Amino acid sequence: MKLHRFLREPLVELDLQVAPPEWEPGEEPSRAQLRRHKEGILQQLVELLDPSGQVVQKRRLLRDLVHRERKATTGIGLGIAIPHVRTQQVRSLVMAVAISRVGVEFDAVDAEPVQIFIATVAPPYDDRVYLKIYRALGELALSVPDLKERFLAADSAGEVIRLLDGELD
Repeated sequence: MKLHRFLREPLVELDLQVAPPEWEPGEEPSRAQLRRHKEGILQQLVELLDPSGQVVQKRRLLRDLVHRERKATTGIGLGIAIPHVRTQQVRSLVMAVAISRVGVEFDAVDAEPVQIFIATVAPPYDDRVYLKIYRALGELALSVPDLKERFLAADSAGEVIRLLDGELD
C-alpha cells in the first residue's frame, strides 16, 4: 500500500524533541506522571498533523488520541508506537511520523523506550482503509527485524516515506 497519499514530507519529524520526564532516571513513574508525559508526546504529534489541512480541531483531536491511549497503549514494542484513532476531528485519513533519536518512555508493551511514532488518524466512517493501514503497520513493525534502525538511519522525510511505501508493498 502506498502511503504517500496520507503521509507527506511536512508530516515527518526526523528529530522529535521530547521534554524530559518528571521522574528521576531509574525511578518508576507514577501513572499520573506517565500519563502527562504521553500526553505531551501526543500533543507534539497533533502539532505535526495540523499543517496537513485535515485537522478540524486540534484540541479535540488531542483529547481523542489521549482517550484512545488510555484504553490501551499504542506502544507496540521494538521501539515503535502507532498512536491511532478514528475521530470526527479530521476530514480524511492522515498520518505523521516522528523519530526520537533518544528513546522515550511511552508505556510500550515490552517496557522499552519508543523512538518511532507513526500516528494515524481518520474519520469514523473511514474504517476499511484505516484498519488496512493500521494492520499493515503493525505487521511491518513485527516482521522487519531492522525496521527501527532503518528509520533512525533515514536522513530525510522522503526517505522515511519511501521506506514505509517500499515495505508495505
